Amino acid sequence: MARYEFETVIRLRGTTVDDVFDAVLRFGEYPDWWPAIRKASVQQEGAEDGVGTICVYFVRSPLGYALKNRVEIVESARPGYLRFTTAGDLAGYGEYHVTESAGVVEVRFPWHVSTTKSWMNWVAPVARPFFEWSHNHVCDVGGAGLAGRLGADLVSVHSSVEQTQAQRA
Repeated sequence: MARYEFETVIRLRGTTVDDVFDAVLRFGEYPDWWPAIRKASVQQEGAEDGVGTICVYFVRSPLGYALKNRVEIVESARPGYLRFTTAGDLAGYGEYHVTESAGVVEVRFPWHVSTTKSWMNWVAPVARPFFEWSHNHVCDVGGAGLAGRLGADLVSVHSSVEQTQAQRA
């Protein structure tokens, strides 16, 4: 499996940590504001803090391929931390860290995944930069969508790739 370490940072003005946390907690509503997420189906409702929620979602890459994933919220600390696992075409975990400073709410979204589709693993040595670009684009438009959902001003959104030692070798 090809391993990827991504991080997206979204900065918003005109919203609150609570409102942002509520939006990212509701995985089933992502298609309403995140253009690349075409469908999301909540399979199991979790506790009030989201823990135990299971959602299956479908993502369409700007490069044309589709991914299907099952996510489960495994940890939640309102209002600033959410951790979920993912299985399906991507296996691993993601987190949301939501903080506020000087009137700007920051959402930090590290995403640690491996691809499980055989064709993606087979082409990863040459296609990795395209997969990374695709992920970054998906998250950048997601950041803009989140701002729109909340009626907030998008201060900035930036996605990056962190290479692991194995990727550098």
